[in-house]
Amino acid sequence: MAKTLTVKRGSVSKLARLFECTEQTVRNAIRGVTIEGDAERIRVEAVKQGFAVKEKPLTMEEYNRYYKET
Repeated sequence: MAKTLTVKRGSVSKLARLFECTEQTVRNAIRGVTIEGDAERIRVEAVKQGFAVKEKPLTMEEYNRYYKET
């Protein structure tokens, strides 16, 4: 399965308009549920336009490093 992208708020609807598809199609592409040609194009465009915040979920080590209470 492809990596999950985390995108900025409102970017799903913008990508859906750009690719003339439904928002659910864009969500599935971003989560890596579908990996066919259009899904890959949607993922690449999300990264190109700066919508992607991060490419994968944080591991527990990363979470503890960034959000550990001191």
